[in-house]
Amino acid sequence: MPIRPNRAACSLVVGLLLTTGAAADSVDAQFVGVGLGRNVSITYDGSSFGVFAGQLIHHIDTGGGPVDGLTTGDYTTFCTELSQMVATSVSPFEVVGLEEAPNSAPMSAVRAAAVRDLFAYAGSMPYATESTGANRDFAAAFQLAIWEVVTEYNGAAADLDLGSGTFAASGLYASTYHGGGIGAAVTDLFGAIGIGNEVPGLRAISNFAAQDQLVMIPLPAPILLGILGLAGLAWHQRMQARRYEPASE
Repeated sequence: MPIRPNRAACSLVVGLLLTTGAAADSVDAQFVGVGLGRNVSITYDGSSFGVFAGQLIHHIDTGGGPVDGLTTGDYTTFCTELSQMVATSVSPFEVVGLEEAPNSAPMSAVRAAAVRDLFAYAGSMPYATESTGANRDFAAAFQLAIWEVVTEYNGAAADLDLGSGTFAASGLYASTYHGGGIGAAVTDLFGAIGIGNEVPGLRAISNFAAQDQLVMIPLPAPILLGILGLAGLAWHQRMQARRYEPASE
C-alpha cells in the first residue's frame, strides 16, 4: 500500500479460500500506522507519485471470538489495491477468498496462486521487526512484488517487469538506491513464483470503499518454523557482508 504525502494508503490482509456459496464473515478494521519499508516512486495507471511500500499496521476487531482464525488485535498487512486509500476510521471488512480481492478488480486464480508463492517463499521475512536496512528493503520489495502480481501477472515470467506496464517502479536496481537491495529482493521474489505452495493462515479482507488487505493469522511456533521460507536463508546470506545506512525515510 502506498502512503502519499499526508495520506496513508494500503494495508495487507491475505486471502481465505471459502467454499462456494458460503457467506463471508466480517470484521472491523482500521489503519493505525506503518512498520518497516521504504518510500518509492511508482507509476500506476498512467499517474506517477511517491508512496510508502512496506508493512501496514491494521487493528482488527472480531467482535468477540475468532473469525476465520483472526482474533482482535493489531496485524501487519500488505496492500492489494492502489486505486483506493486505507481505512483511517473503523470500517467493516469481509473475510473473502484470495481470488475475490481486491474488491475493485478481483485477481484471477493465477494471480492468487502467485501471491501464495510469494508468501511461501518469503516466510517470516516480511514480518521482521528490527529496523535494519535489509529488513526495510525486503518489506518494500515484498509489497512491490504483490502490487506487480495483482496488477499485471497472467502466468508468464515476462509479465513481471517493474520497468513498464500499468504498474511500474523506478530506480530500484540502481546501486545508489539503498545499495540496490530492493531490486535484488524483487528479483528473488519473482523467481519464486510457480513453486505452487499453500500458506497456512493467509487471509484477505475486503471493503468496497477502502483498500483491501492481506493478513496472516498467528500460527503455532512449530508451523512458523516450517514456513521460515527460502528467502530468509538467501537474503541473510547475501546481506550479512553488506552495510546498510540507518535510513530515516
